[in-house]
Amino acid sequence: MNTEVKSESNRVRFRLAIKLTPEIGALVAFVIICVVLSIVSQYFLTFSNIINLARQVAVVSIVGVGITMVIISGGIDLSVGSMVSFTGVLVAGFLVNQHAPPPLAVLMVLLIGCLLGIINGALITFFHIPPIIATLSTMIAYKGAALVYNNGYAIPLIMKFMTLGRGVVGPIPVPTLIMLGVYVVGYVVLRYTMLGRIVYGLGGNEEAIHLAGIPIRKYRLIIYMISGLTAALAGVVLASRLSSGHPFAGDGIELDAIAAAVLGGTNIFGGVGNVWGTIIGALILGVINNGLNLLNVSPYIQYIVKGAILAFAVAVNSMKGFQKS
Repeated sequence: MNTEVKSESNRVRFRLAIKLTPEIGALVAFVIICVVLSIVSQYFLTFSNIINLARQVAVVSIVGVGITMVIISGGIDLSVGSMVSFTGVLVAGFLVNQHAPPPLAVLMVLLIGCLLGIINGALITFFHIPPIIATLSTMIAYKGAALVYNNGYAIPLIMKFMTLGRGVVGPIPVPTLIMLGVYVVGYVVLRYTMLGRIVYGLGGNEEAIHLAGIPIRKYRLIIYMISGLTAALAGVVLASRLSSGHPFAGDGIELDAIAAAVLGGTNIFGGVGNVWGTIIGALILGVINNGLNLLNVSPYIQYIVKGAILAFAVAVNSMKGFQKS
């Protein structure tokens, strides 16, 4: 009898450990994918390819921090891709057309990103528009703004600004260092601050947050403002890497960021997740794209693969949400 009880207790602890560390599964999947790609392509583990991969995943990973907070809080933000495009065009315009100093141009764009995020939060909190509809609407509006700003044309950037997206510190790309800095801040906020506790509370039990007297509207606005801020920072980095502000540069980034978050264990129903899982999810998407490129797989096929990955990740989260309920 004691043996049976002990065995059942071990099984419960094992299942609990899996639930508490879903990013471990993503990490295992990442390692397996890397092993397979290193076997099928002799170029995958080369130093130049690894550096290129680190630079490529930075933009999606930066956006992923804000997206992770939004999803944990029980929301969604489909507008971040358009925000990346819009802010990339804006920073290029400020630098080239208005001749603003680079630090001032970046600061203005980050503030504009915060404002765009606040607009999303206001539509959701004050007008009670469902997050998916509110951010779908602003996704279209922000994309239109990116196109209107320079009549749909890209704005070439000045050479000295390209260091932000193409430079290196030792062997490490600057975008990767920026990404790691954002993740450290995101981790500290979610783990050690009141805002982080409220983010989890909103997604896990919003009624309890309301009964505790916490101003839900205020914190919803802050969460979406952070999503806008990370999208704007990603837009600046991407514009620097591409050497231009392009109105279509951010297309599809919102789906990659959402997929990265849910692949890393963030529950699509809210209340569960962490930023380190998101970076693993972003790396999974990055190595898959990189590996398919090395294998000369058609980019059209890559869209199918990415769509399948997103569907799989959401399906797994849906089953978790069903089991939770």
